[in-house]
Amino acid sequence: MRTEKRAMKTMATRSGIALSIAVLWALPGCAQILGFEDPILEVLDASMATDGGLDAGGECDETCTSQGAKSCSNGKFRSCEPDGQGCLSWSVEQACQSGFCASASQCGSCHNDCTSKGATECSEGKIKSCVADADGCLSWSTPQPCGSGSCQGAVCANCSNACAA
Repeated sequence: MRTEKRAMKTMATRSGIALSIAVLWALPGCAQILGFEDPILEVLDASMATDGGLDAGGECDETCTSQGAKSCSNGKFRSCEPDGQGCLSWSVEQACQSGFCASASQCGSCHNDCTSKGATECSEGKIKSCVADADGCLSWSTPQPCGSGSCQGAVCANCSNACAA
């Protein structure tokens, strides 16, 4: 009985959506503004589309199987949550703040050793630069000896001998 009620509610909702889109399509120029090439077919396709929720038989058409499951791919994160009909489906992907995934189920995080890419630090006659790794995290490069053998602030000193023999 509950499944039948869900199916009827879903069909009524889809019919209402289809009717709303059809009304908008009928107004001059709305089909083009909405981006429909063949408005009648696209209205029907849009009203029948499923991405989770209930299928035509009123059963859950779940896109994931375990509530709370997490997925991370290409720097984007999503989770398996119940939708409006109580069926499990993947949430909208959210970009990881760090821009990368640490694993198949979580975003990565950076522990930056330096603050800005390209910054330099020089000490004891050696200079190092702030560089980004493959994930975009910042760290200091291996120190390289200064040609002059000394530092001046955050860069190698540029010494010229003022006295000639």
